[in-house]
Amino acid sequence: MDASQLFDHYLPFIFITARVSGLFLLSPVYGAAMIPARLKAALVIVVSLVLHFGMNVGSEIVTLDTSVIVQYGIREFITGVGMGMIVSLTFHAVGLAGAVLAPQMGFAMSEVVDPQSQSSVSVLSSFFYLISLAFFVAIDGHLILIRALAESYKLLPLGQWVLSDGFVGFLMKAGSGMFVIAFTISAPILAVVLFVNAGMSMMARAVPQMNIFVVGFIIMISSGLVAMALFLPYYGAYLSERLIGAMEQMLWLLKTV
Repeated sequence: MDASQLFDHYLPFIFITARVSGLFLLSPVYGAAMIPARLKAALVIVVSLVLHFGMNVGSEIVTLDTSVIVQYGIREFITGVGMGMIVSLTFHAVGLAGAVLAPQMGFAMSEVVDPQSQSSVSVLSSFFYLISLAFFVAIDGHLILIRALAESYKLLPLGQWVLSDGFVGFLMKAGSGMFVIAFTISAPILAVVLFVNAGMSMMARAVPQMNIFVVGFIIMISSGLVAMALFLPYYGAYLSERLIGAMEQMLWLLKTV
């Protein structure tokens, strides 16, 4: 293949790179802040080359006007961002469960710096996020994500969509679903902490001489950690189902446009 033939492939490559970049920007593992930017760029280029030359994605693209090229590039980037957002919402939902539990268990003042968002988050939020990330890698989610990316070009070819109410509405519906996931994960542990808190309240009323505030934090933290140890083994199947469901939703998103 000579230089003139290679030049004919620059437009499809640009459009494919736009979608891959948008997906990797928000997706777990690939969008991690710990990964160097050069490595991310190299991964985007390699994946784009494989999709174009290996799977013949974008072969129908012909020479376009400059305005159309910019329009197609923006569309593809928004498509990738929407796909990545669907998957990342599940991880944020798990982190939200930890954020809800932290003040109830006595970890309200314990915060760490999250390298992903570069902000302070509770210890439990970071812990639950890492657990979901471990499950994601354990079920080969990082490989399924690449497979879903390749499948997305069959459902929605390059540049063939316009931003619609269905696209935005689907993202908003997925965003509301993260609260359901957070409540489902945190509810059992919250129930245990609530019962312990109610028991300490009755003890404080029955035995006023006991300074319940001295031992209260220790009891709340201990009961919360014990409840987490008891319920975490049962979260495996639920988290795996939610993560796989998020990647299925990522493809359903493309059918709304």
